[in-house]
Amino acid sequence: MEKTENNTIHFAEEQAGTVQINHDQYARNQKKNRQLWKILIIDDEKDIHYITEKVLSDFTFKGKGLLFLHAYSEKEAEKVIQENPDTAIILLDIVLETEDAGLKFIRYIRQELSNSIVQIVIRTGQPGHAPEQSIIEEYEINDYRLKTELTLQKLHTLITTSLRTYRIKSKLKNELKKIKKIELSLRESENRFKDIVTNIGDWIWEIDTNFNYTFISHNIEELTGYSFDELKRNNFFSLMSEESKTNRSEFITEKMSNGEPFTNIEIWEKKKNGEKVCLLVSGKPIWNENHILIGYRGVTKDITDLKKAETEKEALISQLRQSQKLEAIGTLAGGIAHDFNNILGAILGYTQLLQMDCKKNTKEMHYTKQILGGCERAKNLILQILDFSRYNIKDHLTIAVSPSTITKEALKLLRASIPSSIKIKTEISDNAGYILADPAQLHHVIMNLCTNAYQAIEDGQGTITIKINSLHIDRESGFLSSTELKLDPGDYVTLSVADDGIGIDPDIIEKIFEPYFTTRRCGNGTGLGLAVVHGIATQHNGLITVKSIKGKGTEFVIYFPKYIKKEEPVIHANITGNKAKKILFIDDDEALVELGRSMLTKLGYEATALNSGVEAIKMVQDNPFDFDIVITDMTMPDIQGYQLALKIKAIRQDLPVILSTGFSNIANSEKATPKGIDVVLAKPFSMGSLAQAIDTSSTAYGI
Repeated sequence: MEKTENNTIHFAEEQAGTVQINHDQYARNQKKNRQLWKILIIDDEKDIHYITEKVLSDFTFKGKGLLFLHAYSEKEAEKVIQENPDTAIILLDIVLETEDAGLKFIRYIRQELSNSIVQIVIRTGQPGHAPEQSIIEEYEINDYRLKTELTLQKLHTLITTSLRTYRIKSKLKNELKKIKKIELSLRESENRFKDIVTNIGDWIWEIDTNFNYTFISHNIEELTGYSFDELKRNNFFSLMSEESKTNRSEFITEKMSNGEPFTNIEIWEKKKNGEKVCLLVSGKPIWNENHILIGYRGVTKDITDLKKAETEKEALISQLRQSQKLEAIGTLAGGIAHDFNNILGAILGYTQLLQMDCKKNTKEMHYTKQILGGCERAKNLILQILDFSRYNIKDHLTIAVSPSTITKEALKLLRASIPSSIKIKTEISDNAGYILADPAQLHHVIMNLCTNAYQAIEDGQGTITIKINSLHIDRESGFLSSTELKLDPGDYVTLSVADDGIGIDPDIIEKIFEPYFTTRRCGNGTGLGLAVVHGIATQHNGLITVKSIKGKGTEFVIYFPKYIKKEEPVIHANITGNKAKKILFIDDDEALVELGRSMLTKLGYEATALNSGVEAIKMVQDNPFDFDIVITDMTMPDIQGYQLALKIKAIRQDLPVILSTGFSNIANSEKATPKGIDVVLAKPFSMGSLAQAIDTSSTAYGI
């Protein structure tokens, strides 16, 4: 027998038929080796290895044989055990390269490798070096035997007992591993669930069959203001608004009673601070092992911000539709007003021509005056329609206007739309003064405030009071104690609209100027009215205040800085003069072409009247010095008036051009006139305004 380098035993006397057990063969037969019990023999005596292996060569336990591993020192043993961690039994001699090498190996196994299941059996021939009792007490060994007492039967019994113990411990170890793996998985799941519950932002809950909470996620206090203990004293329906209880609780209760899930049920609840929140609730039944319903588990999602966004979106859509309607109405109104202007111009012009042929203090003269008065009223009405048609134009007209005049005009339109049972009381000072404003915007403010006032009178019986006054504020009275707002010292024109309606709740009075805020039912308004009024007042460097008493009424007051209007010198038209002898008159309306020729002839001018701008340009181009003044309409099918003016100026720079237009933003603007235009003449024009325009242009060019 000889020992090889890989710690296997080779028997010389059995070389012909022996089976050599070595590590190379073990590597090639791993699958087969897994079916064998591994026994490590650690002894410095080769005979012990030989005898042990021979005695146990035919041994089996539970159908598996033995695979023998060999080591002759502590160091060799450590290497073998590292390569074979599934070793079942170690037959260990204490005395190896040192007297306590075996004991050191035990510590290595139990402490460093933490291997508690391998069965360690001490076989010693020198019990005096390691007494049995002290070894058993101090070291974790499974048996202690003397080499001399191990007969064949006792060795078989020892191996059987040790393998049985190892097998039980292995199973226990595997079960413990599984349990630890399950515990780890449960902890991970629990942590994952906690993270989800904490970070999801939704409210996760469980209730029993009596609708009492048994579990609520930790973020409940953040969402509702109530703690878990407070909610435990309430049931699932306690926080619902009355409307939700009426419309939703019966449906949810029926679902729960039938053990059916419910999804995305929208409800409203009240938070602890009284704030209302909109929630989406979903739940599914919880069954026990006997399929008995024991409660419900679900999720509640806060969608308040989403609902607000939807409301704002609906308001924006409504605003867009309203804007499109106003734009369409404005376009239609502008077109109608333009055509009506031409008709009115013919009536006005021919009436003035007729008047010039009438004798004073006759019925005919009286009739013509009445016609002219009606024309003047119609002219003012057209101006209002044209102002309305410009409502959505960004470049608003800013001129000196009288709030008293605009208010009176607006009230004529309002009276037809407000029920006759509501009285309109006015205290309008004609001497209140002027402000710099867009007439259309000021008109809109008055209409809006008065409309709000009559809608606040719910029973249809009440009074709306409109006041226009002037106000002077010096430094000492610059603080308005009634409104707790400051105004710069100076002169103001105040517009007040008051009603004796239902008033405004003190809790919401600070919100009434916010966009989209409304107390009306859905579909009865966008909530933009007062916000727009506030915006217009601010744009005009003004201030709006509100005072209201619940059940008694509301008063809005707007303070506009007063504008000191410069008095323009009165120009008396020279109706009989003829500073400019030859005038070219252009308008696409045949009636106005004939009227223009007649009016100019009556004023003493030599008139050429055309209905084509292109023809007029050709006439000037052919004979540029045949005319002293050109009067052209603004809107014509072949060419626009200002384009015609530019072409005429290109032919002859010193030829005056008067633009006749019915668009008030051009006719009344204090801004510079369009390029190429010397004077703007507002339609419908009278004999006097026509003569004045001609006189102004003639003077400018020294004609």
